Amino acid sequence: GTHNLTEELLDGMRAIDQQKERGNNAYRAQQWSMAKECYDLAIAADSLRMDVELSAQLYCNRAAVQARLHKRDAALQDATMALRLCPSYGKARFRRGILYMELERYAEAARDFEILFRETPGFDGLAAWRARATRWAVRPPTRNFYAILGIDFGASAADIKKAYRKM
Repeated sequence: GTHNLTEELLDGMRAIDQQKERGNNAYRAQQWSMAKECYDLAIAADSLRMDVELSAQLYCNRAAVQARLHKRDAALQDATMALRLCPSYGKARFRRGILYMELERYAEAARDFEILFRETPGFDGLAAWRARATRWAVRPPTRNFYAILGIDFGASAADIKKAYRKM
């Protein structure tokens, strides 16, 4: 009866936590495909969404991986889902703002950064992103070289050189 249901729920939560931890470890090791697979499994196991904050974290983490895999539209969908589940989740709002910037949707980025500023004014890195998004929403840059090279704004110098050589 009830005991079996409780055991099933606990087993499900353990599986979610285990996959999330594996995903986090793979992310730290920059094993993007493995991390995505783990977050996919955790999200699938989390169909009941009994802990919405945990569910939001799973989507936010997968958004980070999708961005690393250059799947920005999928990353944007995951970040948006994280915010639907937990509207005050600052990390998801910040991540979505950056994704909007990379997709050259500057007004939407500015809106997300503004909301985050009202909720968490001292959020790490927010001031620079907010200023850039606000400026670019009014007057977009003539060319977004990051978009042209197909890399994200956080790319290292080595990544930029590698992308340039591929052109």
